Amino acid sequence: DICWEYSLGVPTTCAAATVVAAGSTTFNSAGLCDGPDQTSCTPGDTKALWYEYTPTISGNTEFTTCGTAFDSSLGLYTSCTPVEVACNDDYTGCGTDSGFFYCVDAGTTYYIRVAGYNGAAGGGVLNITPPTVTNIDCANATEVGEDSSTNFDTSVTCPESDPANCVSGDTRALYYEFIPDFDGSVTVNTCGSSFDTGLTIEGTAL
Repeated sequence: DICWEYSLGVPTTCAAATVVAAGSTTFNSAGLCDGPDQTSCTPGDTKALWYEYTPTISGNTEFTTCGTAFDSSLGLYTSCTPVEVACNDDYTGCGTDSGFFYCVDAGTTYYIRVAGYNGAAGGGVLNITPPTVTNIDCANATEVGEDSSTNFDTSVTCPESDPANCVSGDTRALYYEFIPDFDGSVTVNTCGSSFDTGLTIEGTAL
């Protein structure tokens, strides 16, 4: 059979990917001709659209098709070679829609392939949510005050190299800054946390 696509500007190949920003982008893959069955996680995902995303902030970013009207699939690539770095068919909490978190690097271009299980197609939405946690290094530490309690969640951070300190394997870290207005002893703890935490203190006065 011969399949003709008459719509101009439809991003059906990686080279023709549409540039998108963080947020939600609507799409419609209905009527597309079959292409290659490409992703590693979804059989028959032959009707695909491609998008190009260059993050402005590094960190654990969420990509989903939650809200799409058909059984969608989602793949992430670092080039049009292509090199697949993430793939999902059914995302927890989104039914048959897709999604995943991936640790992106600011300024690096990523290519997103949106398709459907076993040739499924139709209208949908691509959602890109940048990291909400920014205190992932010392330079971006969040300031805290004395006699305070601060909730944190390291599960949303990206793993880094294991620093040389008293805690083995503490590769997911958040940073906080405390500037006292007095001289004396200070107690710092993570009592009440739901996992086996590690705590280090750094400073020019140590």
